[in-house]
Amino acid sequence: MPAASSSPRQHPAARALGRGDLRLLLLALLGQAPRHGYELIQQVGEMFMHVYVLSAGSVYPLLADFEKQRWVVAEADGGRRRYRITATGLAQLALHAAEVEAAQRRARERARAM
Repeated sequence: MPAASSSPRQHPAARALGRGDLRLLLLALLGQAPRHGYELIQQVGEMFMHVYVLSAGSVYPLLADFEKQRWVVAEADGGRRRYRITATGLAQLALHAAEVEAAQRRARERARAM
């Protein structure tokens, strides 16, 4: 019999976001305004009334990938990094607008169900 998990991350909200939804939601939030990684974590938490909270380990690798893809640039801001979407990132948002809207809709529905 498998051992019971005592991980604090095991929670009914663990499946709050569908595969790929976080990537789309973060890019959409950056499309609204430049933000620090912590701000993104807080904003997604607010979407889910803080029942579901992202870890830095799920957000910062995506931000690094966004930088690599040149969808965002990171600017120094008082010892922290503020991420700003680029024209290439805005083009990605436009290209995947229907997917972004679907991810936002799923997030709202799942937040209500929590």
